[in-house]
Amino acid sequence: MAIRMKQFTIHFDPETGGVRTGQTTVNFNENIKEANAVLKGFEARFTSPGSDRDIRQIHIDLDVTSVTQHAVNVKADFGLRDASGNFDDAYAGFVQGVVIAEH
Repeated sequence: MAIRMKQFTIHFDPETGGVRTGQTTVNFNENIKEANAVLKGFEARFTSPGSDRDIRQIHIDLDVTSVTQHAVNVKADFGLRDASGNFDDAYAGFVQGVVIAEH
């Protein structure tokens, strides 16, 4: 059993609304048997002018959605809302992760 690791970043452009989903594919040189994704870092920010707000919730979740030969597909859920409890302010950022794969 050998383990390989690769980093990835999923970017989220400014938008309003609830939790958003982004996806990426992480490719390896070997056939992958099993994989998991772990959070490495993130940036979440309100993008509207005068957007100095108290944060109520930051939501980040990573999931491996499929493993096909050399490719690992990763889904990231990303959400930011202020103290009002609504997703009514534009927000943006990125999620960085690492795929840990067994080949």
